Amino acid sequence: MAALTAEGTPDAVVQKLRADTKVEMLLPPLLPPKVEVAAIGPSKGDPKAPVTIVEFSDFQCPFCSQAAALIKQVTDAYPKDVRFIYKNYPLPFHKEAMPAAKAAIAAGKQGKFFEMHDKLFENYRTLNAEYYAKAAQELGLDVEKFKKDMED
Repeated sequence: MAALTAEGTPDAVVQKLRADTKVEMLLPPLLPPKVEVAAIGPSKGDPKAPVTIVEFSDFQCPFCSQAAALIKQVTDAYPKDVRFIYKNYPLPFHKEAMPAAKAAIAAGKQGKFFEMHDKLFENYRTLNAEYYAKAAQELGLDVEKFKKDMED
């Protein structure tokens, strides 16, 4: 098997692997290999970073919580090279997903989106209205404004 290196584009590496292993594609790909997503939303990292990760996630999802830990490792390891953008994607079968998304947005209005983001994922099993208010207080937010913003 051909060795993978950082040389060339991802497409060139895939083409080389296909040629070296004589892979024949009989069906067209189901999805395009690249999907354009607007790089807007709560973000951290250098806006001019060469890599942008856009994550669609649910604060009550256990798998999303694991991904959040991995994203944190990547952004901590490459602070100048990676920009991270979070997009709320509350799943309908998680009853606290939408309220948690609202809590993160409300915290963001006071400049603490990612602080709330981290708290929500750390406690995804125990999300509820009391927890959101407690987390807001722990983050030093104006709790009354926070509650009002959650309702908006």
